[in-house]
Amino acid sequence: MTYRRFGYSTKVFLLIISVGIFIFFINVLALQFNKRIDLTRKKLYTLSPHTLKVLDQLKKRIKGKVKMIAFYETGYPDREKIEDLLRTYRLASDKLDIEIVDPDKNPGLARKYDIRVYGVTVVQYDGKVIRVQGVSEEKLTNALIRILEERNKVIYFLQGHGEGQIDGMTKADYLEAVNALKKEGYIVKELRLYETGTIPADCDVLVVDGPRKDLFDQEIKIIDRYLKEGGSVLFMLDPGHADNLIGYLKKWGVDLGNNEIVDPVSKLFGGDLTMPIVNSFQPNHEITKDFKLPVLFPEARTVAALKGFKKKGVNVVELCFTNPNCGAEVDFKTGRFIFDPGRDLKGVLPVAVAVSYKLDHKKARIVVVGDSDFATNAAIRFSGNRDFFVNIIDWLARRESLISIRPKAEKGENLVVTQRTGNIYFFLTMVILPLIVAIVGAVVWFSRRSL
Repeated sequence: MTYRRFGYSTKVFLLIISVGIFIFFINVLALQFNKRIDLTRKKLYTLSPHTLKVLDQLKKRIKGKVKMIAFYETGYPDREKIEDLLRTYRLASDKLDIEIVDPDKNPGLARKYDIRVYGVTVVQYDGKVIRVQGVSEEKLTNALIRILEERNKVIYFLQGHGEGQIDGMTKADYLEAVNALKKEGYIVKELRLYETGTIPADCDVLVVDGPRKDLFDQEIKIIDRYLKEGGSVLFMLDPGHADNLIGYLKKWGVDLGNNEIVDPVSKLFGGDLTMPIVNSFQPNHEITKDFKLPVLFPEARTVAALKGFKKKGVNVVELCFTNPNCGAEVDFKTGRFIFDPGRDLKGVLPVAVAVSYKLDHKKARIVVVGDSDFATNAAIRFSGNRDFFVNIIDWLARRESLISIRPKAEKGENLVVTQRTGNIYFFLTMVILPLIVAIVGAVVWFSRRSL
């Protein structure tokens, strides 16, 4: 009897040791081959195919690792979300070095990366530092794309015609817009065409930023040559200024209105008649696709696709529109809108257009906005102004790989149980499973009695 009990105890001991060894090796394998299985129907915890392609390029094209440092306070509402998202990136690529930091506990590191608010993730590699606000796969992946760019894109702001300064702090200057571009990895410079006589070879986008005086004919010829060679230009043109560009832009299919837009709705909200708020956007263009934030245009003119225009290789798309209550008056002096059917416009009015030009191997891009004030220090912080401006520059700079990854909705799923299915569940849980447990118990009891 004692021998039998000793043999039984030995078997139990060996079984426990075997199970322990098995669990140990399972954990070792799990550490070596760290994988997760996403069982959600919409794959909420799986990176998009676009992101996976970017991570594959990361592996092929860079040496070392890309740092991704998330500055989130302990207990911050989105901290768990960013931890989970960054962990997903890390599992997909060994080229990423992930770190979650509480800026209050690491003030030195926060100062190093100029972190002033919670919820910022820094993406850094080889001197490039890109900051991402919030928990967004789209923004993180776009930051990695900018890391992969061979050089920083260069934006030139035209000067010499009464334009605002790129480093000025007055309401009419562009310091805030320039800082927004720098945060996106751009290099921003000034350009005086009357001094250089040419547009620099490293110019990715030329910004004609609200000239108060007409451009010289020679300057227009230089810009035209730059475009025909495949350049990109943003024209931000205010009512009553630089009107000698009206005729030039018609050759690109752009109808630059010699007028000023008035918006009675804006006055109802405490604004001025000449400050239209635009919240209707072209859904089929890269600049305004999925764009939903309103944009304020202080003192704007209409910019439309020229009717009847046809030119090989040129495509003109209107980007954004006013509300139906607006009007555009040629002679706005009275302080109230007096509609002249023969001269003025009324209704939904376009404020910006995008032009694509493709001929042979030349590919030019133009955006014309009937206002420059929307991007100045005075208005850039209003709702969607900054995003609209940066979107325009991104498109003009040909950042084609800057993708739009729509957030995956964490939508609850309803479980619909029919009468038949309910009966099956009841029979399995209340009859079959208890019966199996009873049978196993009886077998064990009889086997132990025989010892």
